[in-house]
Amino acid sequence: RGQIHFKDGKFYFYQSVELPEPRAVKSGISAGIDFGIKKLFAIKVSNGEEKLIGRKRHFRQWMYHTNLIADEQSKLANQNRKSSRRLKRLFSLRSKFQNNLYNNLTASAFKFLNKNKVENLFVGDVQGIRTDADWGKRRNKMLHNYWAYDLLYHKIANKAEEYGIRDKYLTEEYTSQTCPVCGVSDANNKKDRIFICGFCDFFGHRDLVGATNILNKGMHSLQSVHRAETSLLGGDGYAIVS
Repeated sequence: RGQIHFKDGKFYFYQSVELPEPRAVKSGISAGIDFGIKKLFAIKVSNGEEKLIGRKRHFRQWMYHTNLIADEQSKLANQNRKSSRRLKRLFSLRSKFQNNLYNNLTASAFKFLNKNKVENLFVGDVQGIRTDADWGKRRNKMLHNYWAYDLLYHKIANKAEEYGIRDKYLTEEYTSQTCPVCGVSDANNKKDRIFICGFCDFFGHRDLVGATNILNKGMHSLQSVHRAETSLLGGDGYAIVS
């Protein structure tokens, strides 16, 4: 049985299917995910593999839809109107684009995780990042519209269940400014998308550093590393807060 829906001039057929119970992965391998602005996923695996998923063109395409919406809203404002059929259609097109984009990027992420036999997935929880945030007009558009994290978390949870991966959400404060080698946390370590530690000179991609710290935090149940805290290196090379 199924249901037929008519939307935006097209017919859609919806049918429920029963999937087999997924087999839980048992490998001992873990991974951390940090969310970025244009590189949506930064993934670090405990076996040393890492991957950035997402492209600038994805955001540019989203901005194209957003600018069309803004133009239509401006025209409507001049006519003392709030909505139109065209505006509703533009919002629908942007929503579809975003949903398809998240589906494709999430599928790519879990294909990579499955290839590396990941059992435990630690995800940076950024749901409070929007509270009282004002980063300027352009970045606010990313923060409040492009980053639909509720939708993204839902897709990650569904994919994790499908692949038999256990997912856990961790607070991600200070993860993008803390050195994963020496443990020193300093806002000056962030140089745009590059991370350069002012203490030990370690450098790398800022989003991958965040993913590494989320992975370490999940694997070793570390407390958040705050500025001016003393850190030591454990025998396994991970920073341990003292």
